[in-house]
Amino acid sequence: MNLASRLTLLPIAGLVAAFITVLITDVFRIIPIPEITVGLTPEQARQHVLATVAFGTLLGVLLAAAQHMLSGRRQFYRILPLAIGAGAFCAFLGVQFGMSLMAPLYAATVRNPAQFLGNVIARGLAWMMIGGFIGLGDGFRTRSVQTGRNGAIGGLLGGFLGGLLFECVPYLLPTLKVGAVSRMIGFATTGASIGLFIGLVQQFLQEAWLRLELGRNEGRDFVVDQDSMTLGRSELDGIPLYGDPQIAKSHALLQKVNGTWMLSDRGQSPVGTLVNGTRIGTSHVLRPGDRITVGTANLTFQLRNVTAYTQRVPAEAARTAPAASPITQSQATQQGFTAAPMQAATNPITLRITGGPAAGQLIPLNGDITIGRDPASTDFPIAADDKLSRRHIRIYSPAGKILVEDCGSTNGTFINGQRIHQQELVSGDTIHIGATTLRAE
Repeated sequence: MNLASRLTLLPIAGLVAAFITVLITDVFRIIPIPEITVGLTPEQARQHVLATVAFGTLLGVLLAAAQHMLSGRRQFYRILPLAIGAGAFCAFLGVQFGMSLMAPLYAATVRNPAQFLGNVIARGLAWMMIGGFIGLGDGFRTRSVQTGRNGAIGGLLGGFLGGLLFECVPYLLPTLKVGAVSRMIGFATTGASIGLFIGLVQQFLQEAWLRLELGRNEGRDFVVDQDSMTLGRSELDGIPLYGDPQIAKSHALLQKVNGTWMLSDRGQSPVGTLVNGTRIGTSHVLRPGDRITVGTANLTFQLRNVTAYTQRVPAEAARTAPAASPITQSQATQQGFTAAPMQAATNPITLRITGGPAAGQLIPLNGDITIGRDPASTDFPIAADDKLSRRHIRIYSPAGKILVEDCGSTNGTFINGQRIHQQELVSGDTIHIGATTLRAE
């Protein structure tokens, strides 16, 4: 899902974990928490540890449930035992490390600002460790280094901030200095902070993702957080696509090989897998902005660092990357527009996308083609460019010339900086449409 969904669900998971923890510790007294934090008896220390581990476990499980929902999967009960195990183990480790940091710094009685500051830092360090290990736990559950790394970073940041607030709130609200309400506020701020920062870090450190442009739940982003993920109808697939019987349970395989993302069809569906309108076999090199069609679902491949990846992709793979297949007259009629007769592939000019979400791709000018945002009505869609019109430009070849024609777009078409309606294209010209820049070569 998008950033707003992630930054809503994950903090809510933290708040729910806090609420359940207070029910366990202060309402039903299943694990009573002593009102003191230093000079504890062995039994009181055990109660503190159990209560914190319970909160950490609940937080880990509920964050895993939120992540499961964000990834588009259902049937959380399938991973519940693993989520509980990973959450409890990581929470226990976090408590052990956190308490060892907090104990020598925390003062039972605060007599001056320095001691107060020491307690704030001590509590922040303790919850930083707990949050870091909780964030790491989802990496264990998903067996993803990237998820574990991002979760740990977010948990460290969120735990430290939450710990600071945990310690400060009773002093800001003296009437709540002790008791269930104070702990409720402390647990809630810590849980929400950990969830918020895990969501932020995962959003901004994700390396690759697939955006569902057309299909059930369109607009959802599927984070590619493993070096090998399958696309298909199975609940166990890394990128689940439901609701289309043409999509096989394990339809296609997305793999990272030597820094390059490869897509291959698994041969389990007669409709196959298409990239930019062309059916693929095995070992197809993906480029940023490529449109992947699986059954009736259309997805675009997105990367955080487009420039670095484009430089890594071998030049040969770039030259052979398939462009969209030209549509037939019957397909054009069904889609509501008329395609001009195709010319022989004799044009010496090729368009290279030099800027925008599809940067690095090549568009051979082998006939009448349209470029725009809509996958259903264009030959070369760039769905990730939201500044494009649905059908933005048409490029065709009457009498040996190559003409670029604006299709009534909202933001206009520019060649060499000048807005045009129709103009002949020659080698070296630069076309600017939406956020996309193309160069004629």
